[in-house]
Amino acid sequence: MVNGEKRRCAAGLTLRAYLEEMGFVPVGVAAELNGIVLKAADFGAHVLKDGDELEVIRFMGGG
Repeated sequence: MVNGEKRRCAAGLTLRAYLEEMGFVPVGVAAELNGIVLKAADFGAHVLKDGDELEVIRFMGGG
């Protein structure tokens, strides 16, 4: 689940690789995986598994 929608990804994909595949710049987002907020530096260490719940928030500038 990504932001409340069912999504598929390749087996063994890291969170960082998934975000890049989806067009996100990992430095410009916040991610919560299974209720735990992760640091961007740790995105590459987390391998996504079946049943994971991911929330992604993109930082936007403006005024």
